Amino acid sequence: MDKVKELFSKLLDFIKTRWLGFWFLIAVAVFSIIHAFVYLGGFGSTNYFGGWAFALPLVTVLGVVALFFKPTEKYAAVVMYALSFASLLTFLKAAYMHLTTAFFGGISGNILVQAGFTFSFCTIACVVNMILCIAAMFLKTSRETKKEKTSENCETDDEVKEAAV
Repeated sequence: MDKVKELFSKLLDFIKTRWLGFWFLIAVAVFSIIHAFVYLGGFGSTNYFGGWAFALPLVTVLGVVALFFKPTEKYAAVVMYALSFASLLTFLKAAYMHLTTAFFGGISGNILVQAGFTFSFCTIACVVNMILCIAAMFLKTSRETKKEKTSENCETDDEVKEAAV
């Protein structure tokens, strides 16, 4: 029972050190999983299905692994953005024929209805993922604890004295 308490204590400490950028990238991972399976459900049995368009959102989830290591956490947002963008491009490449059949009669005010729920959802999910990744690039993913503060990353003399103690 003590090991379980210790594990939960470490998990709680880890969560306390995470900032907004981390949570944005977790949301990107969740949207990517949902996007992949909505795409599979909507286009899996049609000619508009592309394997890469299904696989890339799932590969994007692997970018979350970079968040758990101090040296790589600052690159996780960039990697996840690139994979989200590639996911959008491969999705559009795989489904462009769907668009030609959906818009054969012309484009009207119901463009999202004409394109279909699956196409609209996947496109919006990719765009939201890219926006969240861009926001996460400018936000911190973790905060420094007092143990991590050294004289190299202190900005004032008081912080240098506090880090030395």
